[in-house]
Amino acid sequence: MRTLLCAGLVVASLAGLRFDPSGKLSLFLPVIALAIIARLTGWRLTVVCVGLLWAGLAVLGLTGHITFADASITGFVAALIALLAGRSNRPLLGIYGLHQPTENEVLRALLAATPVVLLDQQGRIKRASPASLDIFRLAEEQLLGLPFSELVPGFDHRLHASVDAGTDLIKPAGNNWLAMRPDLSHIPVELWLDHTPDGPLIRLVDLTPRQTADEQARELHSQLNKVWRLNSLGEMAATLAHELNQPLGAAAAYLHAAQEDMKTAGPLGESALRTTELAKAQMLRGGQIIRRMRELLTMEMRTLSKEQLSVVVDDVLPILTLTGQDRNIRIETDISMPDLVRMDSIQIQQALVNLVRNAVEASPNGSRVLVTGHAVSDHTFEVAVEDSGIGIPSDQIDRVFQPMMSTKSGGMGLGLSVTRTIVESHGGNLRVGASRWGGARFSFTLAIANQDEQE
Repeated sequence: MRTLLCAGLVVASLAGLRFDPSGKLSLFLPVIALAIIARLTGWRLTVVCVGLLWAGLAVLGLTGHITFADASITGFVAALIALLAGRSNRPLLGIYGLHQPTENEVLRALLAATPVVLLDQQGRIKRASPASLDIFRLAEEQLLGLPFSELVPGFDHRLHASVDAGTDLIKPAGNNWLAMRPDLSHIPVELWLDHTPDGPLIRLVDLTPRQTADEQARELHSQLNKVWRLNSLGEMAATLAHELNQPLGAAAAYLHAAQEDMKTAGPLGESALRTTELAKAQMLRGGQIIRRMRELLTMEMRTLSKEQLSVVVDDVLPILTLTGQDRNIRIETDISMPDLVRMDSIQIQQALVNLVRNAVEASPNGSRVLVTGHAVSDHTFEVAVEDSGIGIPSDQIDRVFQPMMSTKSGGMGLGLSVTRTIVESHGGNLRVGASRWGGARFSFTLAIANQDEQE
């Protein structure tokens, strides 16, 4: 449509020459037409219209409607006016193929987003981009005139930014250059040098995101190693759970046989009989623990039974007492009634043994560890183990339950992780806080069972 309109405009101007060849005003019609076309269209259509006009002027000259002199002058003036009108309508293209104003805006945006500083011959800052102000956390009026060596210690203008220095990465004396801030904090940066007619231009690259990514990669690698170790540990635990049942069962059978022999010894064998009975009970309990841990590893579904917490604690109390006997640490219990809860007694006993052992190891000699239990609501019963040690450092609280993480030398970092798994399998949460003596207090909740509730 635009092409037809422009062609019509040229034809109309030629028609004016055709029907009024002697009128001087009609000679300006092609000039005006091409000026309008050049202002409204692109250069390609303007060139086409110039060619169409010259062809029309040649035809009018050959047919004698106008003189060749008028045709030549009119065509030349029209083409010149079209060229001038077209250049004033379209901005010049820059070196990047963009119109000059657009190119200037692009370069200005790039400069604002790039941390660069321009130095004078003495190494002082002459100009600074907005991005460089963000790195140093200084206003422009504070930054200008400062020696660059004050902001980046170790930078020597005569050595690193001299005329003889190559335009490349400036190597630091240590690992990285450090950009100093007013609060005396610093960030690692790279420095790149370019030479300009106004002085050395230093481009800064903030290495903080790169180092953060490296730290995250190392942390991920560490976590993957932990997962691999946990998987290996799970396979080993499953193998042990399977293989240890047979020797434990055989040992229990031998103890039973020994008890039968002791019964024939009369009063002389009664003491040994009681001792072997205790040993057999603990061996059978060990087999139950292995079976329960195997169920925990295989995530098998099981039914929780109604148990009295005080009875469960009393059953395992001899083991808890032996834990603190060597260091004269008393194990005390305070279980409020009623204490009927839903649990797997073997697993809860294992959780209590883990928590009490940790409490004993954290407490000083001659102190005490307290195991408490009380209802905190109509449906929840809380069990807690408190010690009188130094407590858990605040920076370790979030990590203390992670597998393979231990605050003890030689610890495997599995006790609290396994305990948390046991508690969560009962629908509770294992928490840590401060005890009444300033040590650590580990607590978890169990569901209260009603007396008339069906199993």
